[in-house]
Amino acid sequence: MSLRGRTETTVRASSTTRLLVVMCAETCCALPADIIRGIITFEEAGSAEAVAALGATYPLRDMAGRFGLPHVSFAAESRIILCALGNFHKGYRVNQVLGLTDVESARIRPLPPQFSGPERKWFAGLFLFRETVALLVNPGWLLGEETDPAQLPQLGTTTVTALVSSHAAGVERERPSRPPVEVLELEEAPDADDTPWVQL
Repeated sequence: MSLRGRTETTVRASSTTRLLVVMCAETCCALPADIIRGIITFEEAGSAEAVAALGATYPLRDMAGRFGLPHVSFAAESRIILCALGNFHKGYRVNQVLGLTDVESARIRPLPPQFSGPERKWFAGLFLFRETVALLVNPGWLLGEETDPAQLPQLGTTTVTALVSSHAAGVERERPSRPPVEVLELEEAPDADDTPWVQL
């Protein structure tokens, strides 16, 4: 039970964070590699509601279900990722594991102002990944389903949450205040390659 998949960069600078990127329904989600304890197949888990591994029990959940998305159905590429933060353990079913990647802190962006609901607790930020955008899952929220997230131990200062918080603070100082956005309407951009971040 080790992290399977290819690493997208071989050199880790001090300003990078290693993330595991997975597909959750049709959405790319990224989790700090520090919380990943293993990856197993659906066959290895069987029909159990929890998996015992590495001296701990991991209750199994659908990651898509945490976001109110459709249930993860069995497929050859589906996996269960075993996550832990301190004494808190969970196993999450995902549609596919896309691999490990090292993300420079400069590439991490805070959520746009259109995200003004509960997703602010779900995600710590986002970054460009391959030909799409990956959302950084807040590990405290993900593992604190039945617990007050404030009781969860904190990851180190180089984690995604710390990087995004410091970046967001700098962005807020530079950007004038805007009225809250009530309706989010998305339209397809003809060419997103040259679209500035402020328009995404």
